[in-house]
Amino acid sequence: MEKPDTAEDRKASFLKYIIPYRRKLFEGTVCLVLTHALGLVAPWLLKICIDSIKEGEASPLYLARFAGLILAATLVGSVFRYGMRMKMITASRDMEYDLRNDLFRHLETLPASFFRRVRTGDIMARATNDLNYVRSFLGPGIMHLAGAIRLPFIAALLFVLDPKLAALSLIPVPIVALVVYVLRKSVRARAERRQAQYSEISAMAQENFTGM
Repeated sequence: MEKPDTAEDRKASFLKYIIPYRRKLFEGTVCLVLTHALGLVAPWLLKICIDSIKEGEASPLYLARFAGLILAATLVGSVFRYGMRMKMITASRDMEYDLRNDLFRHLETLPASFFRRVRTGDIMARATNDLNYVRSFLGPGIMHLAGAIRLPFIAALLFVLDPKLAALSLIPVPIVALVVYVLRKSVRARAERRQAQYSEISAMAQENFTGM
């Protein structure tokens, strides 16, 4: 009887696909941090510029200089955003490629009894849709998570710029968080049903085409 996989075994298996691309992930993370940091620079520069206009101290040359700084921050941020997407999404695609190859090699080692017991459509669903979800978690998922992590920094900058407006703009945040917390189980259950339906459709399509 085979020993069931432990959490340590699953973690080691997961890291096996990440470690070869750690450099790309590190470079993508650096680009991600710089992208979000530069995204906070432009509002700060705009605040200084608007305050100068209100106080009547802004000359055309002064405004042009600030416009150039905001444009430069935006352009440099776009370069880092491009680097972030290229590094992280490329790394996730490479990991998906390795996963698909390992899955195929594993399928080749399984006995015929396994394929009599498991429908071909179920295997197709695991090899396509499920692996695509893993790839989405390793690439775009990390970028979206970083977008959520930067919220405290954005909130801090908002309170520095205008405390009253910041308080008003952040009112929906706890409400949204509560709604997400309440709906998470329902969303997960629906996602699992969707996966099961996708597997069923794949099996049905494979059987129909094979019959033809």
